[in-house]
Amino acid sequence: MKKPQIFVATLSLLLSIIPAAAKAAEPKLKGLLGFESYGLREFPVERVINTTRELGLDHVEIFAGHVGPASTPAQIDEALKLMAAKNVKFSGAFVGNVGPDAKVTRTFFEFARKVGTRVIIVNQIDERGIEGLSKLCEEFPEVRVCFHNHGPKSQGETLGQVQALLAKTHAHVGACIDTGHVMRSREDPVVWAKALKGRIYGVHLKEYHGWRPLGPGTDFQTKDFLLALADGGFPEYGALSVEFEGTPKDPFASIAESMAYAKQVIAEINSGK
Repeated sequence: MKKPQIFVATLSLLLSIIPAAAKAAEPKLKGLLGFESYGLREFPVERVINTTRELGLDHVEIFAGHVGPASTPAQIDEALKLMAAKNVKFSGAFVGNVGPDAKVTRTFFEFARKVGTRVIIVNQIDERGIEGLSKLCEEFPEVRVCFHNHGPKSQGETLGQVQALLAKTHAHVGACIDTGHVMRSREDPVVWAKALKGRIYGVHLKEYHGWRPLGPGTDFQTKDFLLALADGGFPEYGALSVEFEGTPKDPFASIAESMAYAKQVIAEINSGK
């Protein structure tokens, strides 16, 4: 009678350990790592998708100049076909500005659902369009809208301005923190990541102007920023996008360098270093 009891006790112990071990294996920093396709603005969407795979990535944040809500159904279908062939998905879609016309804003949500992303990034949110935006957030509950700060003399130049804007919007409207533009506004990306905890659905990870690759000499503390994101519970569906805007005719080496550094820092964070 004792052996079955010992077996049951041992099995119970093992079953209690498994969930803890699985939890420990989860990455501390979640999100969908990709790059912002604006860096390849001189190239067609096929090159964007091929580059995603060459970088060892599964996701890319798509710029509307490649494919977006204003694209024809045929263009969108062609992009989806190319993506499927390479097993690439969109982490997010940079779609434009939210204006007063809810019919236009609806196309952003419809596009997100069509291409299978939960994150849309916008540069401006007209306060006359907030009511319609909130209704669309209710109608498309899986979608998150990210307000992208764009530096000096733009809407949301400062952290306080972004917080004031988000206080007026639906909870599914949050921030896409562009680290370079934060620094251009003479503020600290780490402070933004901590202050906007719970409302960050996207990130553009780049140095001051986005003209140099990310690396140890970057203008801000990349690791501290990413740690703040992790501690704040950055969502697993969030668009974590490396961005390089320089040398548009030949950006590939710099994008690869930036991505290699980002992967290195993320690996350190997730391994507890």
